[in-house]
Amino acid sequence: MVSIVYVCSSTPAAGKTTVAAALIRQLTRLGARPVGIKPIELGVGYDEHQDLRGPDGDRLAAASTVQVPPLVRSPYRFTSRTTPLVAAERAGITLGLDDLVSAIETAKEYGGPVVVEGPGAAWSALADDTVGLDLAERLGATILLVVPERPGEEAAALGTLEGCRKRGLRIAGICRTQAGTPWTSAERSCFFSFAGARDLGATPLPVEDEAADQALAGLGTAVADALAWP
Repeated sequence: MVSIVYVCSSTPAAGKTTVAAALIRQLTRLGARPVGIKPIELGVGYDEHQDLRGPDGDRLAAASTVQVPPLVRSPYRFTSRTTPLVAAERAGITLGLDDLVSAIETAKEYGGPVVVEGPGAAWSALADDTVGLDLAERLGATILLVVPERPGEEAAALGTLEGCRKRGLRIAGICRTQAGTPWTSAERSCFFSFAGARDLGATPLPVEDEAADQALAGLGTAVADALAWP
């Protein structure tokens, strides 16, 4: 059984949090105890207690019935809205691949599967010699790729899928997000003919959590099947 799902995208702001939260809720309904974690969260702010709070980490926590300490679900938080590597450098922190792996492995102590929302994009630099897909490889994670239906995303997504396969990563499937004008049926058919991965459905953005659950109603079952869970 796969214990870690890595939710990633080829570009930032693709709707990963919406998909990851929907997955957590669907897996919970199937009897799992999924734990959501966003190891690096960018663009966070200070709350009334002067603590850095990440809205994405909070949203993942709200989707789960498992209580996880804030420093576990969102261990590295930065106010900067740049790449994870640059944000850490600006904060005076040197992040390494081992640090991120350790943080995610810690989340396993609270439940499972662990649903990891990948920092930035799949190709974002996390350390001097590490991108997001390298982290997924070290974790032995199964990939859930979020693909926005917008111009130019087809090529970027296919490149990410190729990167996953070169690393030997298992791909559970693709969730599509829709903002603006979605792909035509012909564009969608062409993309999936090359993708060679399962279409897990689409959700509009922005969207309330309940609407995302309805749009991705089969997500938990499909991913659980792909993960051979339970």
